Amino acid sequence: MSKSYPFPAIAGGCRCGGVRYRMETAPLYCYACHCLDCQKSTGSAFLVAATIEEEYITLIGKIVPQIVPIYTNSTAVCPVCKAAVWTLESRLPGILNIRVGTLDLPGLMVPDIHVFVDSKVAWVTLPKGAKICRGYLDRSKVWPRSSLARLDAHQARLE
Repeated sequence: MSKSYPFPAIAGGCRCGGVRYRMETAPLYCYACHCLDCQKSTGSAFLVAATIEEEYITLIGKIVPQIVPIYTNSTAVCPVCKAAVWTLESRLPGILNIRVGTLDLPGLMVPDIHVFVDSKVAWVTLPKGAKICRGYLDRSKVWPRSSLARLDAHQARLE
């Protein structure tokens, strides 16, 4: 029988190191978004984000991120180096999408799904067997039940 281990807290931060944070638990879900907005906002072919409740993020740096409205979401950026560290989920209060590239160990977060693959740049090859979605994902169909239960509990705490 395999032994279950607790999720190790994982730290991350901006380019200059002023904004530092720690994820205190595993994310609800991790995804790679290939939409044109994410391509533009990252200056890359896609964005990888880990969705997590705000209460499981602890600020550990000297600088508090600045919240900047961008399109329909707001993004937390370092006021010094302007690196984006997470986006606030507009449809779900208190839910953050951590930019996985800002984690100290980004390789620990493998996307559970690739979304907006119709916008994917041609030279990006997805892993064999990767879950994909042509557009925005339907959480109720793809998230694990445990993550949906955590989200429900989070929303109940906000009410």
